[in-house]
Amino acid sequence: MGERPHRRLGGVAGHRAGVTQGEVDVVKAVDVGDPVAPGRRQGDGKAARPLGHPRHRHAGEEVLGALVHGLRTRVASHELLALAREAGVPLRIEDFDVVSSRTPLIADLKPAGRYVATDVHHAGGIPLIAQKLLERSGLLHENAITVTGRTIGEEARQAVETPGQPVVSTVEKPLKKSGGLVILKGNVAPDGCVVKITAHERLQHRGPARVFNNEEDAMRAVMAKSIKPGDVVVIRYEGPRGGPGMREMLGVTGALVGEGLGEAVALLTDGRFSGGTRGLLVREVAPKAAGCGPIAAPGEGAPDRDP
Repeated sequence: MGERPHRRLGGVAGHRAGVTQGEVDVVKAVDVGDPVAPGRRQGDGKAARPLGHPRHRHAGEEVLGALVHGLRTRVASHELLALAREAGVPLRIEDFDVVSSRTPLIADLKPAGRYVATDVHHAGGIPLIAQKLLERSGLLHENAITVTGRTIGEEARQAVETPGQPVVSTVEKPLKKSGGLVILKGNVAPDGCVVKITAHERLQHRGPARVFNNEEDAMRAVMAKSIKPGDVVVIRYEGPRGGPGMREMLGVTGALVGEGLGEAVALLTDGRFSGGTRGLLVREVAPKAAGCGPIAAPGEGAPDRDP
């Protein structure tokens, strides 16, 4: 094999809406050997980096990028919170609820919707979504700088919408009037948990708890057909310390769908599920079971009513 530089997509903390999901639309691959992409330098020739920009502290657009798509619960649970902490940007998990309450869901994407990321690209890309958001005052800080060196407003106004595209709606006729991420608190999650609520998702569930201390035990129960419609499947000790590592749980959710239970049960975990899953999934429950959080207390058959 000849020498070939590793490549990556740009996109860093502190940049703006659509960038998290839309790097492929607005940023070309750059050589890892050069941390500053061509053209991304300040007037004095110095490297243009997000934390050095006076407007880098608007974290809301990254939150919007997830909410308008109805995707990526990990954006709320750890990605942006960790990046904000490193960057010195004030951001709390409660802020996601504030942004979500005013952000319409306008991209009809799988797993709950009908389309995939390539369909967004053909419809007009992430800039088109930003353009739609600009139709309502207050949804975007349009002067915030993106990874291209242009503002999010400039990127949005350059978007070209494919006539008749069915993927991205408008803020006046959204799929859902509020965003897809919801932060809940309750007796099992006093420090919060994350739920992805799409335009097609049910909002209530009540049933007996089926409690498992790892994903493997839960999977065995599903495959043995011992999980019944109405159950609340609790998978605990799957957080960063209990897992360890907070692995992405996809197998058990896929198995439930395969058994025809995807819309008939609810899942609750202190770990995380894949963003490609659907159904009523309560994830990232905090405090974690390994830290003696309340999720460690419920026993088999306990009624689950207040996550």
